[in-house]
Amino acid sequence: MGNIDSNRKKSVVLRFEQLSDDSYVKVHEAIKERVTPGDRSTTYRYIKAGKYPRPIKLDGNSSLIRVGSIRDWLRDPGGYKCTFTDKKSHQKEEI
Repeated sequence: MGNIDSNRKKSVVLRFEQLSDDSYVKVHEAIKERVTPGDRSTTYRYIKAGKYPRPIKLDGNSSLIRVGSIRDWLRDPGGYKCTFTDKKSHQKEEI
């Protein structure tokens, strides 16, 4: 039975490369796919500094990042600047 569950998880999760720029991924999935500056604490340090795309908070435990924003960061990690300076206006962005 464990085999069925692991196969189901593999089929549900799309690879990052297959997602459109308008798609969103959970922060922990982006870290898992290695499209972040490092581990969880490093990624959130970059987010706070405006050097990595700011996630959209869905509820107490879920945050999503736009795939296109991650790709922008991947093209130029050293030169990336988050375009959302006001956290409140960013949270109003529609998914």
